[in-house]
Amino acid sequence: MLKPYYSDRSGIVIYHGDFRSIMPELENESADLVLTDPPYGVGIKYESYKDELKATTGLVLEFLKHAIRVGRIVAFTAGKFDTEIALYRNDPPPKWRMCWYKGSQSTASPVGFNDWESVLIYGDRIHKNAHDYFYALPEKMGSFGHPCPKPLKFCTTLVSRLTKPGQTVLDPFMGSGTTLRAAKDLGRKAIGIDIEEKYCEVSAKRLAQEVLFGLPPEIVLYGIDI
Repeated sequence: MLKPYYSDRSGIVIYHGDFRSIMPELENESADLVLTDPPYGVGIKYESYKDELKATTGLVLEFLKHAIRVGRIVAFTAGKFDTEIALYRNDPPPKWRMCWYKGSQSTASPVGFNDWESVLIYGDRIHKNAHDYFYALPEKMGSFGHPCPKPLKFCTTLVSRLTKPGQTVLDPFMGSGTTLRAAKDLGRKAIGIDIEEKYCEVSAKRLAQEVLFGLPPEIVLYGIDI
């Protein structure tokens, strides 16, 4: 039986461990949305994982196998183009992709500055009328003690578009807990998994805060029934 690292009365649970050992313990379609940000394979220094591209593509494909079973909808950033190509060649390929526009960035792509990133979507019960483009300015590197945290607006946008209040969101690469924080602020339940205990502690501290009010107007507008 899984033992939570953290849980609260709002339905938020954190597990400390490798997703490869924890996700098999979760029931089929026990999450309404799997929303996460796997490693990119760009050489970021993690304590428990060597962030190399050749290992990352295989890791993401293994995660996807579990995610499709556990989640009704799966949404995640593919990272490097090489990984995205492997995912489109995989069976099943993504159902669709969304555009995360990050604003003017300094990172270059083969055809110019890399100002947007693809969010790949899996699942058959996806709302057809939600826009597939959104803007969220990236978080500063090192925020919340994590080398590359996702901005809260990134997570609140996707959680609000792809779930309803009371539903469950799963993040198997939880990091600093931004997905779980967004889920709690929007009245969703959530499960977080991370292999590094320090990020479980950071996430638990963020979640111990009261629910944030005064969310941006777009979060209300995009809370669409699915």
